Amino acid sequence: GNDEARTDARNRLSVLAERIRDAGCPQVDIEVRGGSPSEEILAVGGRNASDLVVMGTQGKGVLPALVVGSESRNVVRHAAASVLLVPAGISANHNSQA
Repeated sequence: GNDEARTDARNRLSVLAERIRDAGCPQVDIEVRGGSPSEEILAVGGRNASDLVVMGTQGKGVLPALVVGSESRNVVRHAAASVLLVPAGISANHNSQA
């Protein structure tokens, strides 16, 4: 159910947050919330005076790599912080080093 999905999301985000901290960014906050994604992200980002908002994209539509969804677009337009959009399918184990 919802509780199980939130626990799973929190666990996955905790692993990513620890990797980011290990890479030298000491302040990483994660939150798992319900509601309108863009409204929740904007509310939390504004309340916490975030420097960067990182959010995944679902890649829905005919041209997922070229088209940003309405929730992502809303956050990009209205967030006070910089926004990094991560396309669906990017693995948490992705290593950009060749």
